Amino acid sequence: MKNKSYKLFILSAALIILILGAAISGIYLANNSINKNNYMEKLEAAEKFIQEENYAAAITAYQEAIKLMPREEKAYQELATVYINQNNLSMAKYILSSGYRATHAYELRYLYADLLRNNNAYDVKNTTEAETEKSGQSGSKEKSREKETANTPQSEAFPLVEVPEEWSGEKYSGEILDAGNLSGINFAEMIFIHSDGTQTEVFSDADGSFEAGLKDGLYDLTISADGYVTQSYEMYVERGLADYEGDFHLSPELEEGQLRIVLEWGSAPKDLDLHLEGNLEDGTEVNLDFQKKEAYRGNMQIGNLDVDNRNGYGPETITLNYINGIFEVFVVDYTWTGKIGSSEARVTIYLRDQEPIVCDVPQGKGNIWKICSIDHGKVNMENMVENPESSKYRRSV
Repeated sequence: MKNKSYKLFILSAALIILILGAAISGIYLANNSINKNNYMEKLEAAEKFIQEENYAAAITAYQEAIKLMPREEKAYQELATVYINQNNLSMAKYILSSGYRATHAYELRYLYADLLRNNNAYDVKNTTEAETEKSGQSGSKEKSREKETANTPQSEAFPLVEVPEEWSGEKYSGEILDAGNLSGINFAEMIFIHSDGTQTEVFSDADGSFEAGLKDGLYDLTISADGYVTQSYEMYVERGLADYEGDFHLSPELEEGQLRIVLEWGSAPKDLDLHLEGNLEDGTEVNLDFQKKEAYRGNMQIGNLDVDNRNGYGPETITLNYINGIFEVFVVDYTWTGKIGSSEARVTIYLRDQEPIVCDVPQGKGNIWKICSIDHGKVNMENMVENPESSKYRRSV
């Protein structure tokens, strides 16, 4: 009898726990749904205020949206855009860095890096089509913006953003990846040397991730790992974020007769394509690009392209296993925007037992970036942007 009563008690308790759990979950989901709806309403209100050029009200609406859903990135991004358009870059940087710590959204990190890199010359699309259409009235609009900013109380302009405790402090984090297969590199050594001479040393975890406590300032960074070519960078760090976009990519060490080309770029244009074309000394044709990722002579692989990256940043990597020939290396903007010169693209060429050759895209309107020719392993730099009206590489629309 006692055993039966005990079983009934256990079943009743379990049922009560399930009911309570379901009730709590229901309340949580309902509250989350309400917050989401209110969040979207605040964003819509902010966009309307921007159309009306009521920037103070737009700022307030974005702040309220952030308080409702502090881990959603859109309000941070659009609020930062308002501050950038008002030339209030210190507030824009604060919003982007706070937003990244709260959301860990890489888009905010990249925007912050762009802002640092361009140093008060940041070019950003306005948040609404209405503002874009009115951009021709820049003279009167700038006066209106200056007046709006001047009349905005500091308590209103400065957002109250709650940053999760685990992201407090000046911590710079990211990943160190294999440039070929994009896998994380374990135990890569990073040495940050500040312009004042102080040094910080950290090592990556098994998945390639790292975290370093860095004060603001200019750093020389060296990254090394067993089996990889050592890389050096110069970067500026502020509030735990840097003007270097994206993660770090190390090239595996090369075997005799190999050559590797790595393309990286910024957020736009989204789809740049790395190409290598030429012939081996026996006349064998070699074409490597997004359409033909491998090239062979008989059963021997001459070279390969690892991935076709269509979402910005890269990397795209071509490895040439046989260098006895003449080749052309170039990059094409697949979407044909004419903006390859502003893509912040960089190509690094690796040869065995030599220092890497680094080539940054020159400024200028164009869709094709001619980087170099390679003659039996000798690299002859060209580094010019071209803008042909027609080309076999132009995307069919």
